[in-house]
Amino acid sequence: MSPRRLRPGEPTHSSTQLNSLSGRIGRTSARATFGQQMTSLAESYEIIGRILAKTILGGLRRQELEAKDVMPDANTEKRYHFADVVSWLHAEGLIISQGAYVGGGYLGVQLTSKGIAAIETGTFNGASGSIRQAVEAKPEGSLGAETYGKIGSFVGGLLGGFAQSAQ
Repeated sequence: MSPRRLRPGEPTHSSTQLNSLSGRIGRTSARATFGQQMTSLAESYEIIGRILAKTILGGLRRQELEAKDVMPDANTEKRYHFADVVSWLHAEGLIISQGAYVGGGYLGVQLTSKGIAAIETGTFNGASGSIRQAVEAKPEGSLGAETYGKIGSFVGGLLGGFAQSAQ
């Protein structure tokens, strides 16, 4: 069964879906048992980096985005984590989306002006330049988990700095 596409103007998340999302976040901790590794901030940073890299390579074209596009080995828990990260990027204003598949993919994903500012700001990895320059230097996606994690951490730090300066 293929995912249902939302109609233009139909909200991407209903209050039921958002309540389900917040419940799922709580279940993530409850499901973690001895021997299972819980989702960490470092994993979130890596997913942020991978999502931003995909949107950078697409330019301002609207793109479909699914967990398998940025994490080929995505299991159910990683797909939930992916959805939570996309939701966070959207809430922080770095990306916009025209809709979502019921199965967890997103339609019409684009960087916002705030997202573009984040990927162009400062030097990301020493003297190598901006996030955009690092991603475009290896467009086949061979940056590696550590570099994607650094991208996510850098962007998270920028957003944290914006939040502190606004207080």
